[in-house]
Amino acid sequence: MRPAVGILLFLVVLLAGDRLAAHVFGRFIDYSKEPMAALYGGRGEADVLILGNSRAFRHFDAATLAARFNASVANLGYDALPMESAAALLADYIDRYGAPRVVILELSSLSTGPAAIANARTFATRSHRQAELVREHFPEFYFAGTVSHLLNYNSKFALNMAHKVVSARKPQVLNGTEGLGPPAARDYFTPLPANLVALNNILRLAVENQLDLRLVVAPVWQPFGQLNGVREFRALLQSVAAGRRVWYFADDERFPSHLFFDEAHLNSDGVNLFMSFLDRDDFFALPSAAAPPTR
Repeated sequence: MRPAVGILLFLVVLLAGDRLAAHVFGRFIDYSKEPMAALYGGRGEADVLILGNSRAFRHFDAATLAARFNASVANLGYDALPMESAAALLADYIDRYGAPRVVILELSSLSTGPAAIANARTFATRSHRQAELVREHFPEFYFAGTVSHLLNYNSKFALNMAHKVVSARKPQVLNGTEGLGPPAARDYFTPLPANLVALNNILRLAVENQLDLRLVVAPVWQPFGQLNGVREFRALLQSVAAGRRVWYFADDERFPSHLFFDEAHLNSDGVNLFMSFLDRDDFFALPSAAAPPTR
């Protein structure tokens, strides 16, 4: 056998093995208890979707909201998830399952940078939108993943998805407090242009699919919020929310320091108070049955 033929056969076997192993691993994480994996694995249908960064993930406990809505809930929020990713997740959800009854969007992700988009390579072979985000922000991951599909699963994010196939998810809501030191200015409520474009895309999807879209900003520790422009953020949202109501709590003084786990996240006591305020404000009312969702 000529060396060139042997090398070619080796590369073919290597490539085929890579694709097969990636396919098997991908099908394995389809059974993860993580809602994002369930979405792409065909098990993600829910009446209520939650989108956003850690302030969506940590403040809107899916089980608690399922009881309040008396409906199924999927929390697709994730640590450091930018609005760009939220828009891709919503569009992918609608393509697969149709329009949910309610979408809750925590707007702090307008200010979240693209670092977490590197995790989207886990679903790059399942979603052209996720693949495009990776290509735009992390071209080295994108092109490496086109050569070796297994490299798309070379991350802590993917391993966490796999771990949750056999292990229970930890509670989303945080307990206790880490302690609050001097607040720091770090542009926490300064929206990024790409995220503003993504919000417009979500608003467009809401109109096209007659979505009941509920925009909310969870509380922050007041000294931190004041240093990071919570009032300016409220004013900005009035111009970018297309006339939709925003349940805005970032400048709410009814949340003292003992209700926070850290400067940007409530603890369990704070979340309970937050939910009670939302409850009083008709946040958990489902849309009328006279206008069923598109399926």
